Amino acid sequence: MDVAEAVNWYRKAADQGLAQAQCKLGECYYSGWGVEKDEAEAVNWYRKAADQGLAEAQYKLGRCYYSGRGVEEDMKEAVVCSRIRCPLSKVADTIRKTMYASAFRIQGA
Repeated sequence: MDVAEAVNWYRKAADQGLAQAQCKLGECYYSGWGVEKDEAEAVNWYRKAADQGLAEAQYKLGRCYYSGRGVEEDMKEAVVCSRIRCPLSKVADTIRKTMYASAFRIQGA
């Protein structure tokens, strides 16, 4: 399967509301894999999947808010994504600690 075909199948599944496909399509836009790179479009697809409770998409959406890629940087929303949307993830816990340290300029958190 070539990249364009893979993206086509992700899009078909994403348009039907499948959260994992929405997240994968977001990854395609985020990295420019098989489509023109578009971080704002990636955020759009991450948000759709995150709203359905997909932890991976919630983490990636939080990462976008944290780094300001595809959306305006927003530490509060980044923390909300990692704390409320994805509370049990060890990765989210690590990024949450990093975001708190950055947000409050605390060393060693």
